[in-house]
Amino acid sequence: MKVLLACLAGLACLLTSAPPAVASPPGPIPTQNLVINGVAVTKYFPITPIAGRPPVVLVHGGAHGRWSMDYHARTFAERGSYAYTLDWLNHGDSIDLPEAQFITRSIVDIAHREIRDVVNYLGVPPILLGHSMGGLAALTYATNYPVQKLILMAPVVPQNVGAAQINIEVDLTKPYEPFPYPVAKQLFYPTMSDYQATNWHSLLVPESPLAVWEATRWTVPLNLSALTTYDVLVVAAQIDQLTPPTAVSALSSMISGEYLLATNLGHCDILVNMPLSYNIVTWANLESS
Repeated sequence: MKVLLACLAGLACLLTSAPPAVASPPGPIPTQNLVINGVAVTKYFPITPIAGRPPVVLVHGGAHGRWSMDYHARTFAERGSYAYTLDWLNHGDSIDLPEAQFITRSIVDIAHREIRDVVNYLGVPPILLGHSMGGLAALTYATNYPVQKLILMAPVVPQNVGAAQINIEVDLTKPYEPFPYPVAKQLFYPTMSDYQATNWHSLLVPESPLAVWEATRWTVPLNLSALTTYDVLVVAAQIDQLTPPTAVSALSSMISGEYLLATNLGHCDILVNMPLSYNIVTWANLESS
Protein backbone atom coordinates (compact mmCIF):
# COMPACT_ATOMS: atom_id res chain seq x y z
CA MET A 1 0.00 0.00 0.00
CA LYS A 2 2.89 2.41 0.74
CA VAL A 3 4.22 1.86 -2.77
CA LEU A 4 0.77 2.52 -4.22
CA LEU A 5 0.29 5.72 -2.24
CA ALA A 6 3.75 6.96 -3.18
CA CYS A 7 3.05 6.20 -6.84
CA LEU A 8 -0.26 8.04 -6.77
CA ALA A 9 1.37 11.01 -5.11
CA GLY A 10 3.75 11.15 -8.06
CA LEU A 11 0.85 10.85 -10.49
CA ALA A 12 -0.92 13.77 -8.87
CA CYS A 13 2.21 15.91 -9.34
CA LEU A 14 2.32 14.98 -13.01
CA LEU A 15 -1.30 15.94 -13.48
CA THR A 16 -0.84 19.33 -11.86
CA SER A 17 1.49 20.40 -14.64
CA ALA A 18 -0.21 18.48 -17.43
CA PRO A 19 -1.46 20.16 -20.60
CA PRO A 20 -5.25 20.48 -20.63
CA ALA A 21 -6.16 17.87 -23.23
CA VAL A 22 -4.50 15.80 -25.91
CA ALA A 23 -6.23 15.07 -29.20
CA SER A 24 -3.86 12.44 -30.63
CA PRO A 25 -4.21 8.86 -29.29
CA PRO A 26 -1.26 6.55 -28.64
CA GLY A 27 0.39 4.81 -31.58
CA PRO A 28 -1.06 2.19 -33.93
CA ILE A 29 -2.76 -0.68 -32.09
CA PRO A 30 -4.43 -3.60 -33.93
CA THR A 31 -8.18 -3.77 -33.30
CA GLN A 32 -11.07 -6.11 -34.11
CA ASN A 33 -14.79 -5.31 -34.05
CA LEU A 34 -17.07 -7.90 -32.46
CA VAL A 35 -20.77 -8.25 -31.71
CA ILE A 36 -21.61 -10.07 -28.48
CA ASN A 37 -25.33 -10.73 -27.99
CA GLY A 38 -26.15 -7.53 -29.86
CA VAL A 39 -23.48 -5.49 -28.05
CA ALA A 40 -20.89 -3.89 -30.33
CA VAL A 41 -17.36 -4.29 -29.00
CA THR A 42 -13.90 -3.25 -30.15
CA LYS A 43 -11.03 -5.47 -29.03
CA TYR A 44 -7.58 -3.86 -28.77
CA PHE A 45 -4.58 -6.16 -29.17
CA PRO A 46 -1.36 -5.37 -27.34
CA ILE A 47 1.67 -5.41 -29.61
CA THR A 48 3.57 -7.17 -26.81
CA PRO A 49 1.10 -8.96 -24.52
CA ILE A 50 2.21 -9.31 -20.90
CA ALA A 51 1.32 -12.68 -19.39
CA GLY A 52 -1.01 -12.62 -16.42
CA ARG A 53 -2.60 -9.27 -17.18
CA PRO A 54 -6.40 -9.39 -16.85
CA PRO A 55 -8.43 -7.97 -19.74
CA VAL A 56 -9.64 -4.39 -19.38
CA VAL A 57 -13.28 -3.53 -20.13
CA LEU A 58 -14.04 0.17 -20.67
CA VAL A 59 -17.58 1.54 -20.36
CA HIS A 60 -18.58 4.88 -21.90
CA GLY A 61 -20.88 7.51 -20.44
CA GLY A 62 -24.32 8.78 -21.36
CA ALA A 63 -25.03 9.91 -24.95
CA HIS A 64 -21.53 8.82 -26.01
CA GLY A 65 -20.26 5.55 -27.44
CA ARG A 66 -17.29 3.23 -27.32
CA TRP A 67 -15.40 5.68 -29.51
CA SER A 68 -15.04 7.96 -26.47
CA MET A 69 -13.01 5.29 -24.64
CA ASP A 70 -10.61 4.70 -27.53
CA TYR A 71 -7.76 6.75 -26.10
CA HIS A 72 -7.58 4.90 -22.78
CA ALA A 73 -8.11 1.53 -24.48
CA ARG A 74 -5.15 2.16 -26.77
CA THR A 75 -3.00 3.17 -23.80
CA PHE A 76 -3.83 -0.07 -22.00
CA ALA A 77 -2.98 -2.06 -25.15
CA GLU A 78 0.20 -0.07 -25.64
CA ARG A 79 1.26 -1.18 -22.14
CA GLY A 80 0.58 -4.88 -22.71
CA SER A 81 -3.11 -5.48 -21.90
CA TYR A 82 -6.01 -6.63 -24.04
CA ALA A 83 -8.72 -3.97 -23.86
CA TYR A 84 -12.38 -4.01 -24.84
CA THR A 85 -14.69 -1.06 -25.39
CA LEU A 86 -18.43 -1.54 -25.78
CA ASP A 87 -21.50 0.36 -26.97
CA TRP A 88 -24.56 0.33 -24.74
CA LEU A 89 -27.76 -0.79 -26.41
CA ASN A 90 -29.23 2.07 -28.49
CA HIS A 91 -25.74 3.55 -28.78
CA GLY A 92 -23.20 3.30 -31.57
CA ASP A 93 -23.32 -0.03 -33.39
CA SER A 94 -25.23 -2.03 -30.76
CA ILE A 95 -28.80 -3.13 -31.37
CA ASP A 96 -31.67 -0.75 -30.69
CA LEU A 97 -34.47 -1.50 -28.27
CA PRO A 98 -38.06 -0.40 -28.94
CA GLU A 99 -38.49 3.19 -27.79
CA ALA A 100 -40.98 2.23 -25.08
CA GLN A 101 -38.33 -0.04 -23.57
CA PHE A 102 -35.43 2.34 -24.13
CA ILE A 103 -37.02 5.26 -22.27
CA THR A 104 -37.43 3.12 -19.14
CA ARG A 105 -33.85 1.85 -19.20
CA SER A 106 -31.86 2.38 -16.01
CA ILE A 107 -28.10 2.79 -15.71
CA VAL A 108 -28.28 -0.35 -13.59
CA ASP A 109 -29.49 -2.33 -16.63
CA ILE A 110 -26.15 -1.71 -18.38
CA ALA A 111 -24.34 -3.58 -15.61
CA HIS A 112 -26.54 -6.64 -15.83
CA ARG A 113 -26.82 -6.75 -19.65
CA GLU A 114 -24.02 -5.15 -21.67
CA ILE A 115 -21.16 -5.39 -19.18
CA ARG A 116 -22.12 -8.86 -18.02
CA ASP A 117 -22.44 -10.15 -21.59
CA VAL A 118 -18.96 -8.90 -22.48
CA VAL A 119 -17.36 -10.23 -19.29
CA ASN A 120 -19.06 -13.59 -19.75
CA TYR A 121 -17.58 -13.71 -23.24
CA LEU A 122 -14.11 -13.05 -21.79
CA GLY A 123 -14.56 -15.72 -19.14
CA VAL A 124 -12.43 -14.04 -16.46
CA PRO A 125 -12.99 -11.13 -14.05
CA PRO A 126 -11.62 -7.98 -15.72
CA ILE A 127 -10.21 -4.68 -14.73
CA LEU A 128 -13.35 -2.60 -15.18
CA LEU A 129 -13.19 1.09 -16.07
CA GLY A 130 -16.29 3.28 -16.36
CA HIS A 131 -16.82 6.95 -17.12
CA SER A 132 -19.77 9.10 -15.95
CA MET A 133 -22.99 7.03 -16.20
CA GLY A 134 -20.70 4.19 -17.21
CA GLY A 135 -18.91 4.69 -13.92
CA LEU A 136 -22.12 4.04 -12.01
CA ALA A 137 -22.82 1.04 -14.25
CA ALA A 138 -19.31 -0.28 -13.53
CA LEU A 139 -19.76 0.27 -9.79
CA THR A 140 -23.10 -1.54 -9.95
CA TYR A 141 -21.44 -4.44 -11.76
CA ALA A 142 -18.64 -4.62 -9.19
CA THR A 143 -21.15 -4.89 -6.33
CA ASN A 144 -22.77 -7.89 -8.01
CA TYR A 145 -20.01 -9.73 -9.88
CA PRO A 146 -16.25 -10.23 -9.39
CA VAL A 147 -13.72 -7.82 -10.88
CA GLN A 148 -9.94 -7.64 -10.54
CA LYS A 149 -9.81 -3.86 -10.17
CA LEU A 150 -12.27 -1.01 -10.57
CA ILE A 151 -11.54 2.40 -12.08
CA LEU A 152 -14.23 5.08 -11.84
CA MET A 153 -13.70 8.23 -13.90
CA ALA A 154 -15.97 11.18 -13.05
CA PRO A 155 -18.64 8.64 -12.06
CA VAL A 156 -22.29 9.33 -11.50
CA VAL A 157 -22.57 8.60 -7.79
CA PRO A 158 -25.18 6.42 -6.09
CA GLN A 159 -27.93 7.70 -3.82
CA ASN A 160 -25.85 6.68 -0.81
CA VAL A 161 -23.54 9.69 -1.30
CA GLY A 162 -26.33 12.26 -0.83
CA ALA A 163 -25.01 14.62 -3.51
CA ALA A 164 -26.80 17.83 -4.43
CA GLN A 165 -29.22 17.42 -7.33
CA ILE A 166 -28.60 18.90 -10.77
CA ASN A 167 -31.93 20.40 -11.72
CA ILE A 168 -32.22 20.07 -15.48
CA GLU A 169 -35.60 19.40 -17.05
CA VAL A 170 -36.16 15.75 -18.01
CA ASP A 171 -39.25 14.49 -19.85
CA LEU A 172 -39.52 10.82 -18.92
CA THR A 173 -41.85 10.07 -21.86
CA LYS A 174 -39.30 10.46 -24.68
CA PRO A 175 -35.57 10.01 -25.38
CA TYR A 176 -33.40 12.80 -23.99
CA GLU A 177 -31.80 14.63 -26.91
CA PRO A 178 -28.10 15.62 -26.78
CA PHE A 179 -27.25 19.03 -25.40
CA PRO A 180 -26.81 21.79 -28.00
CA TYR A 181 -23.16 22.34 -28.81
CA PRO A 182 -22.57 25.43 -26.60
CA VAL A 183 -24.01 23.59 -23.59
CA ALA A 184 -22.12 20.38 -24.39
CA LYS A 185 -18.88 22.32 -24.78
CA GLN A 186 -19.32 23.84 -21.33
CA LEU A 187 -20.46 20.68 -19.54
CA PHE A 188 -18.60 17.91 -21.38
CA TYR A 189 -15.58 19.39 -23.16
CA PRO A 190 -14.49 22.67 -21.53
CA THR A 191 -10.77 22.35 -22.32
CA MET A 192 -11.00 20.45 -25.62
CA SER A 193 -10.29 22.35 -28.81
CA ASP A 194 -13.38 23.42 -30.73
CA TYR A 195 -12.29 21.10 -33.52
CA GLN A 196 -12.25 18.03 -31.30
CA ALA A 197 -15.29 19.04 -29.25
CA THR A 198 -17.34 19.66 -32.41
CA ASN A 199 -16.38 16.23 -33.71
CA TRP A 200 -17.33 14.52 -30.45
CA HIS A 201 -20.60 16.45 -30.24
CA SER A 202 -21.55 15.31 -33.73
CA LEU A 203 -21.39 11.69 -32.53
CA LEU A 204 -23.71 12.11 -29.53
CA VAL A 205 -26.97 10.15 -29.46
CA PRO A 206 -30.25 10.47 -27.52
CA GLU A 207 -30.22 8.99 -24.04
CA SER A 208 -32.72 7.15 -21.87
CA PRO A 209 -34.56 9.85 -19.90
CA LEU A 210 -34.61 7.58 -16.85
CA ALA A 211 -30.82 7.29 -17.01
CA VAL A 212 -30.54 11.09 -17.25
CA TRP A 213 -32.86 11.42 -14.25
CA GLU A 214 -30.73 8.95 -12.27
CA ALA A 215 -27.56 10.83 -13.24
CA THR A 216 -28.85 14.24 -12.17
CA ARG A 217 -30.95 13.30 -9.13
CA TRP A 218 -28.59 10.53 -7.92
CA THR A 219 -31.46 8.10 -7.34
CA VAL A 220 -29.70 4.71 -7.67
CA PRO A 221 -29.04 3.03 -4.29
CA LEU A 222 -26.22 0.49 -4.10
CA ASN A 223 -24.98 -1.92 -1.46
CA LEU A 224 -21.42 -0.60 -1.41
CA SER A 225 -20.38 -3.13 1.22
CA ALA A 226 -20.84 -5.82 -1.46
CA LEU A 227 -18.00 -4.45 -3.61
CA THR A 228 -15.99 -7.41 -4.93
CA THR A 229 -12.57 -5.71 -5.02
CA TYR A 230 -10.45 -3.62 -2.66
CA ASP A 231 -8.46 -2.20 -5.58
CA VAL A 232 -10.42 0.89 -6.59
CA LEU A 233 -9.20 4.09 -8.23
CA VAL A 234 -11.60 7.03 -8.32
CA VAL A 235 -10.77 9.95 -10.63
CA ALA A 236 -12.47 13.34 -10.41
CA ALA A 237 -12.17 16.20 -12.88
CA GLN A 238 -11.52 19.50 -11.13
CA ILE A 239 -13.80 21.68 -13.28
CA ASP A 240 -16.52 19.06 -13.79
CA GLN A 241 -20.04 20.46 -13.40
CA LEU A 242 -21.84 17.15 -13.99
CA THR A 243 -20.10 14.95 -11.44
CA PRO A 244 -18.52 17.49 -9.09
CA PRO A 245 -15.30 16.55 -7.28
CA THR A 246 -17.02 16.94 -3.91
CA ALA A 247 -19.47 14.14 -4.78
CA VAL A 248 -16.80 11.95 -6.38
CA SER A 249 -14.46 12.41 -3.42
CA ALA A 250 -17.25 11.46 -1.02
CA LEU A 251 -17.90 8.28 -2.99
CA SER A 252 -14.19 7.43 -2.98
CA SER A 253 -14.10 7.74 0.81
CA MET A 254 -17.17 5.52 1.20
CA ILE A 255 -15.58 2.68 -0.80
CA SER A 256 -12.01 3.22 0.48
CA GLY A 257 -10.79 4.03 -3.02
CA GLU A 258 -7.57 5.72 -4.06
CA TYR A 259 -8.61 9.24 -5.07
CA LEU A 260 -7.03 11.22 -7.86
CA LEU A 261 -8.04 14.78 -8.81
CA ALA A 262 -7.31 15.66 -12.45
CA THR A 263 -6.60 19.38 -12.25
CA ASN A 264 -7.93 21.88 -14.78
CA LEU A 265 -9.92 19.24 -16.68
CA GLY A 266 -13.65 18.81 -17.30
CA HIS A 267 -16.04 15.89 -17.51
CA CYS A 268 -14.89 14.36 -20.82
CA ASP A 269 -11.52 16.09 -21.07
CA ILE A 270 -10.20 13.31 -18.83
CA LEU A 271 -10.82 10.84 -21.65
CA VAL A 272 -8.14 12.36 -23.89
CA ASN A 273 -5.43 13.53 -21.48
CA MET A 274 -2.08 11.83 -22.06
CA PRO A 275 -0.54 12.09 -18.56
CA LEU A 276 -3.79 10.99 -16.92
CA SER A 277 -4.17 8.04 -19.29
CA TYR A 278 -0.67 6.75 -18.58
CA ASN A 279 -1.11 7.32 -14.85
CA ILE A 280 -4.34 5.30 -14.76
CA VAL A 281 -2.69 2.44 -16.66
CA THR A 282 0.32 2.57 -14.31
CA TRP A 283 -2.01 2.25 -11.32
CA ALA A 284 -3.93 -0.61 -12.95
CA ASN A 285 -0.72 -2.51 -13.64
CA LEU A 286 0.59 -2.28 -10.06
CA GLU A 287 0.51 -5.47 -8.04
CA SER A 288 -2.65 -5.67 -5.92
CA SER A 289 -2.24 -4.48 -2.36
